Amino acid sequence: MSANESYIRMYADMVKDGRRTLEQIPEKYRADVKAFLNKEGGK
Repeated sequence: MSANESYIRMYADMVKDGRRTLEQIPEKYRADVKAFLNKEGGK
């Protein structure tokens, strides 16, 4: 797992847990986190 993937997973977990909103995620990772969450929700 790359460093970026680790950050994406960490931020996605924060959003899922209600500790952050997508708007609070750094812009650099926001689109990837959103895509990750959509993929997770589609399982």
